[in-house]
Amino acid sequence: MNPESVSGIVKSDGCFKVPICTSEDYVETIRSLCLSYEISHIITMTEKEFVILSANKDMFAKYGIHVSQK
Repeated sequence: MNPESVSGIVKSDGCFKVPICTSEDYVETIRSLCLSYEISHIITMTEKEFVILSANKDMFAKYGIHVSQK
């Protein structure tokens, strides 16, 4: 949500500002970004994000996107 506050950002290829993980648009925003930028691996920074994205792991896997936790 706030890329400037994430410590791992300096070790990544980039970042995106997305809706809070409890938003109805969160999962679709993540999926859309992954497809647009050919992202194949999502590493979540919080347990809450992991639970939400993992609940959609089959949908992500359909697009070759792997979800894991930090």
